[in-house]
Amino acid sequence: MSAALRPREQLFVEAMDLLIGIERDHLDPKAQAQIRAWCGQSADHKAVWREVMEIDGMAGAVLQVAPPGARLSRRSLMLGGLALGGGLGLGAVTLPGAWRWLQSDYATRMAEVLPVSLPDGSRMTLGPRSTIALDFEQGRRRVRLLAGMAALTLRAPISAGEAPLRFSLGGYEVAAREAGFDISQDAGEISLAVSSGEAVITGPGLAAAQTVRAGQRFGIGSGGAVTRLGALPADQIGLWQEGLIMADDETIAATVARVARWHSGRVFVTDSAFAQQRVSGLYALDDPTEALRAIVGPWRGELRQISPLLTLISAG
Repeated sequence: MSAALRPREQLFVEAMDLLIGIERDHLDPKAQAQIRAWCGQSADHKAVWREVMEIDGMAGAVLQVAPPGARLSRRSLMLGGLALGGGLGLGAVTLPGAWRWLQSDYATRMAEVLPVSLPDGSRMTLGPRSTIALDFEQGRRRVRLLAGMAALTLRAPISAGEAPLRFSLGGYEVAAREAGFDISQDAGEISLAVSSGEAVITGPGLAAAQTVRAGQRFGIGSGGAVTRLGALPADQIGLWQEGLIMADDETIAATVARVARWHSGRVFVTDSAFAQQRVSGLYALDDPTEALRAIVGPWRGELRQISPLLTLISAG
């Protein structure tokens, strides 16, 4: 490391150390108390922990304590004693990967792309560091994206009365009958692009259901505001399956988070204002570090690899 850490960068390093500790000893009350104490030091400490949790897909998660004597399974296990509490309002303190694994039917690792055949005959490709849970019982067709990104191709309806497939993430729901679409949640931002058919998205902050048709994309910012409804050629949708990430007037935060799914360790943008600057470009995933440099280069951003587990990006 060629230069001393800036104050906010130091907070990310400390938060990362705490996260590693809670991953190792997630049921240890001392580790939980340590995080509560750290978050309570200042508003900046609390904000950084919130960002770390959001990037790791834990923002807004509510983990409940299983009742005494309850039978615990991979699907029903709730990690007891891990909530920070309403005073901090920071979701949960736990290993995000473990929480998602407990609820998921499929999960992927760094740089892993996984084809999945859904029970109704539809096809899905799950992106790296992504997890999904399925519910296809008693006529239901539901997919929950717990973290990450996915591309879906829905099979044709068996009958006019068949229930649509419902795909949920981050409090929003996408309903479609016969369609192809790409969807992701990156640094709290949701992106939906439809390559065929149409999909209807509903959720908080949307005054009415939004219909997104073939060749259109729809975005929701981290604050819940609609960021765009525009055109996107079908051949530019889901390029990550071909080893490319495309950004078209998207935030640095979301673009970095998407590329970071192919990057070892965790990547954090330490400057919140810098993270909201917008970029456009096509980035190759065969060298994720260079892709990250290309994303932030036009804004003179700086990459620093603190350890094999942690890369920090800041304004130059």
